[in-house]
Amino acid sequence: MQAIGFDNDKYLRMQSEKIRERIGQFGGKLYLEFGGKLFDDYHASRVLPGFAPDSKVRMLMEMRDEAEIIIAISADDIERNKRRGDLGITYDDDTLRLIDAFQGCGLYVGSVVITHHRGQPAAEKFQRRLETLGIRVYRHYIIPDYPSDVARIVSDDGECRAVSTFSQVEQLLRAQENFIVCNRGVILNMDKVLRLDSDCFEMLDGTHLPVRLKDKNTLFAQFTQYQFRHMRREL
Repeated sequence: MQAIGFDNDKYLRMQSEKIRERIGQFGGKLYLEFGGKLFDDYHASRVLPGFAPDSKVRMLMEMRDEAEIIIAISADDIERNKRRGDLGITYDDDTLRLIDAFQGCGLYVGSVVITHHRGQPAAEKFQRRLETLGIRVYRHYIIPDYPSDVARIVSDDGECRAVSTFSQVEQLLRAQENFIVCNRGVILNMDKVLRLDSDCFEMLDGTHLPVRLKDKNTLFAQFTQYQFRHMRREL
């Protein structure tokens, strides 16, 4: 029997199972970030014998009825006309190519996010081009003091990403009375909670964040006390 360096079928099966498991833990919604190439990852296939260049897409195809694709592209890359070294096309043209490729596989492309937006003319022109094609476009802007100002990053003025360990983020946010750790690896902002459920917090955006069962009473008491203090300050 010939040994293989990478079992592609096992990869697809295990990844799909774990992703569905995580989706079930977070109220039916999970955000996954894919780096690198999805359709033509020939570098990975060279260094991992047995890895198919389209393995990541095939994994997504396992969940095509549940998945929504969001493509991110940097406004700086659009502005300086950055090109893919393997295909020789610009990043904005590659975005259009990816949209066609995803849709050709039956995957739903919900939107394109233009990051590092500072009003670059080429980025704004590309946004108009996408919108003419009926594609929803969002902008991400530069966050002051990123990534050190964690409290700002996870507020309405920032975004939920930090280059730190979870314990470092937890330590920083513990100083803010509105943040609590509700489960392993999950910190929530109590100002964004809609209501308590039997075993989770329901957030304003509809997300359900499960709580550790052994800490359930303590967490719910913390939230109730925070709400009470908050209401007293408003009176």
